[in-house]
Amino acid sequence: TFLYLILAWFLANVTPDVIGARRPPWFFLTREYWGCGASTRVDSRSLEPPSLDSDADSDVERLAGTIVHEPAPGSLHAIGISRVFRSMYETLTCASGFTAVHSVSLELRPNRCFALLGPNGSGKSTTINMLTGALAATSGIVALDGVVLSEASLVSIRRALGVAPQFDVVWDHLSAAENVAFFARLKGVPESAVADEVEERLTEVELWDHASRPVGGFSGGMRRRLSVAMAL
Repeated sequence: TFLYLILAWFLANVTPDVIGARRPPWFFLTREYWGCGASTRVDSRSLEPPSLDSDADSDVERLAGTIVHEPAPGSLHAIGISRVFRSMYETLTCASGFTAVHSVSLELRPNRCFALLGPNGSGKSTTINMLTGALAATSGIVALDGVVLSEASLVSIRRALGVAPQFDVVWDHLSAAENVAFFARLKGVPESAVADEVEERLTEVELWDHASRPVGGFSGGMRRRLSVAMAL
């Protein structure tokens, strides 16, 4: 059984499913995998704006220049990120594969709302997965407050990011407070501060009065608000 666990761990890192970053077979020998590597910082002003199609309008060109040359402190940058999915056959035959996202550049600033709109299959979820490190970009750079998203910085960056996925990830048999507390511990919140964090987040989404109720009895809207609290 132990050997099967080791094999499953190895294969999950070397040949991940749709979600996950593919690592080299010697990944367990690298310092970065064990969180000992140094994070890379980048000044987005030193990067060149992404190349745009010839028919791009002036507003898009101005936005691309703003992302690179006028970065805001604490912002999340994506510079020319792309994601190409390839099957094992396509990888072995050097085929082009399927391009889900092509050269996307954006900036998410603190205390602002950003809407990423598009039809089904346009790459919205893939883009969000690349921004949060759930999926490795085939090319391009993602940086949070100047720290490049990489294997060495992934843990620290994930602690600063939260995502409420399309389908609520909650545990019905746990209370709202227990769900938020579980995520707070995953994010590295000190045990002495978990209770205050739970109260603050549930209050923000107007669920504090229902903190002790099992989530299984929540309405769809309440479950959604709980997902937002857990992401925060």
